[in-house]
Amino acid sequence: MAAKKSSKTDITLDQLLDLRQRTERLSELLKDHLADYLSTLRPLLAPRRVLGKYAGAVGSIAREEEAFQQLGKRYDEVCGRFRLSTGLEKDHLSAVDADLEIYPWEYTHEASGDDQSHPVTVTSPVRWILTYHSDYTLEQMRQVMADKAERRPQAVRSFVVHALAIDLVFGRNQGVSRILNELRYAVSTEYSSEFGKLPLTTLHAPLRSFLPADKLVLSSTRFSGVPAFIELIDMESIDELQDPLQVKLHEIAGS
Repeated sequence: MAAKKSSKTDITLDQLLDLRQRTERLSELLKDHLADYLSTLRPLLAPRRVLGKYAGAVGSIAREEEAFQQLGKRYDEVCGRFRLSTGLEKDHLSAVDADLEIYPWEYTHEASGDDQSHPVTVTSPVRWILTYHSDYTLEQMRQVMADKAERRPQAVRSFVVHALAIDLVFGRNQGVSRILNELRYAVSTEYSSEFGKLPLTTLHAPLRSFLPADKLVLSSTRFSGVPAFIELIDMESIDELQDPLQVKLHEIAGS
């Protein structure tokens, strides 16, 4: 999903260089904070808290059968996209643990120039995909789906099951989402063109980002020799940050 266009799309090359440097520093800080928060919340995101014995818990927990059935149903709905056979089995979850991975959100933008469009891979500096550790990284999985890398069915299934599992854990543990929201990271479920209906759990920092005009994007990619671009953080959005608790208190007070 592309970021909303900002009114600041018409910027100069000098402004681009300055904004890129500031964007990289801010994005790194936001990612570091997010990683710290997730490290603290890791026990609450352990799959065994929802899937019980199916995720390696000692003994049974409430509603684990229901959770496993729900996971299996969602697996059957998406497995065709990944050329996997239907039917989720218990041993397919044996490798799921609480190790978390965060990846930057990426999408393809068709930049217009020279009377034709040029595909550019765009990375968001304020949005990340969260999943459990899998045999394939997100980028490796993208390469596999594009038939640009060797396909190992077990690793593909691991990626799919882990993405479904963390979405299920968040869905059944709304308290973690509320904690992250209070920490200014909005939790949502997104979908990508590569993975179809596979839910991707995303975390969005409270800042806006935007793409400059296509002409500048293409100039930048030609200079670097790589058809990739990082969105720029809208610096004005820093001044617009609001305290979630303050906003809620004002709503209750009616002011």
